[in-house]
Amino acid sequence: MRYTWFNLKLLILISIVTLLTIGCGAKNITTSQSSPTPLPSPSPSIDMPSTGPDPSLNTIPTDKPSNNSIPSTTSPSITPKVPNPSATPPAKPTTTPNSIPSPFPSTSPIPPTNLRALNFLPGGIGWTADVQEKGTQIWRTTDNGAHWESSFISDAFVTSLSFADPSQGYAVANRDCSTIKGQVMCQQFEILHTADGGKSWTVQFTNTQAPTDPIDFNANKDTITFLNTKVGYAIANHNLYATIDGSRWKKVQFGNNPSFIPDKLNFINTDTGWVLGKQGSRCKATGPIEVNCQVAIEFTTDGGKSWSHQFNEAAPTDALLNNIGISFISKNEGWVLIQNLDRMESMLYRTTDGGTTWTHINTMRGARPTTAGLQFLTSKKGSIPLSIGAGPIEGGIKLTSDGGVNWTQITPEQSPSFEAIDFVSELDGWAIGTTYTSDGSHKVILHSIDGGLTWKIMFT
Repeated sequence: MRYTWFNLKLLILISIVTLLTIGCGAKNITTSQSSPTPLPSPSPSIDMPSTGPDPSLNTIPTDKPSNNSIPSTTSPSITPKVPNPSATPPAKPTTTPNSIPSPFPSTSPIPPTNLRALNFLPGGIGWTADVQEKGTQIWRTTDNGAHWESSFISDAFVTSLSFADPSQGYAVANRDCSTIKGQVMCQQFEILHTADGGKSWTVQFTNTQAPTDPIDFNANKDTITFLNTKVGYAIANHNLYATIDGSRWKKVQFGNNPSFIPDKLNFINTDTGWVLGKQGSRCKATGPIEVNCQVAIEFTTDGGKSWSHQFNEAAPTDALLNNIGISFISKNEGWVLIQNLDRMESMLYRTTDGGTTWTHINTMRGARPTTAGLQFLTSKKGSIPLSIGAGPIEGGIKLTSDGGVNWTQITPEQSPSFEAIDFVSELDGWAIGTTYTSDGSHKVILHSIDGGLTWKIMFT
């Protein structure tokens, strides 16, 4: 019995030693795990690729805006959608059929910053020129502005565009420009041509100015228009040029009126056209019409071979005048808009006999906002873009439905200033506008499908 008791105490002692040893080992394991090494992320190759659309998401919206809404500047909300098990997964997007191949590498609608020209054809095909520091970005759309593609013309600063068809186009541009006393002055102008819709351009005509007679880039009134692929007219550096073969250009003389300086032009066919300008001993090529200088119109029916003088509006002794626009819809009916800078008014005149006689039909506010152009499409419907400049005022567009006697001003909230307009039909119109944000002003392209009553920004 004594031996048994001794053995029992020995077993208890061995058990205590064993428990103490296990406890010390457990403490050491815990300490070694106090700063674990982060586990590596699962390899992407483990994840199985999806074979269809995510059933928890709605269809991804396209970047093509609807026909009647302004694109939102905020991210669209995504509504959960219960998938249809029998539905066919959506097809992968394909290249737009009308997309222009390289050298139009950019298809993102980047907001233009200094748009100087706009030209549209029926069917939603159009171009605009974005003048930049090192040249001009020519943007083209073939689907009513839903998508835009661009090419770049180095060292040329485009001021006007005209396309005879989707392939054949022309432009007036300035080169060799520098800043002199805060003004952009250029020593050369060119007439450019494209035969591939604007992908590439060639120089057809060049005129280099004397160093003492540079071109004021911001003050010039360059314009170009084509009646077909061969016959076109252009005003460049205060002279009129014409071509009858689409390649060779000739300076046009105004017959017995050599002092006439052209500002605006409007041709209704290859032979018949009017040129709005100024004449007189005190007229200057740039700047407003002053005393001893008067508004004048020259008219031709033979493609510029001969001219007839029409219309005289002398500058008042206490005011300066400026030619805004001229628009004819037929050989008989047309309008001309002249601005009185001192009175901040613009006067609208109308003719129904081809310009032989003119009737003053309306006087409207002509500055702040500034009347920036004139276009009539029918004997009743016309439009005038309104530019606000530095603001803060309301501009937009003026519309008439009675031949110019009465006008209604439309000011889109998203673009309160219009710099230029181009209507291709009574309902289908385009405009260069200006938006104002906290980081400054930005030029945009707008589109209307209801005759100018509502507008949608196509560059956002």
